[in-house]
Amino acid sequence: YRGDWADPVQTLTNHYLSQYSASEAWLFHSHSSTLKALGQGFSNSAEPPIIYQTMSRPGNEGPIQAKELAKMGLDVRLIEEGSAGCVANQINGIMVGADLLTENGFKNKTGTYLLGLLAKDRQLPLYLLTDSRKKLPDNYPDSLKAYLQKDRYEKQWVSLDKTPSMPLPYYNHTFE
Repeated sequence: YRGDWADPVQTLTNHYLSQYSASEAWLFHSHSSTLKALGQGFSNSAEPPIIYQTMSRPGNEGPIQAKELAKMGLDVRLIEEGSAGCVANQINGIMVGADLLTENGFKNKTGTYLLGLLAKDRQLPLYLLTDSRKKLPDNYPDSLKAYLQKDRYEKQWVSLDKTPSMPLPYYNHTFE
């Protein structure tokens, strides 16, 4: 399986590396095999870029990817998705993966939409790096399509004063 998909991911990586100088700074969102492959390509360049990696909540996938990218020798800086505007003038673009491709668009981690608005506002390129494995086949039953495309959230209980007697419901959406 990995062998079958190594070439398309490498082709995608090579395309982006040919378009941009590696000495730039990029913002990565989520934890993605295509983003990691691009990071590996960046790490092989003479001047690797700075990577601003989002925390990618609610799953906190960002620190996992940040460690993997740092092991490749990249300068990785973790930031909250909501703080991306603070580094917008320091980055050349935003790169995200996808969890699911549909006929109407794609689903990815919470925060992707916010990053898209930031990219539009600051006139930054936003790249969706994925491959056809994420496309929902047309022959999937409608009930399964509806299930996979619906919004999910994780219900958590938080207490503002750390007193368990007054928990507040906190809805943390996983995908958008």
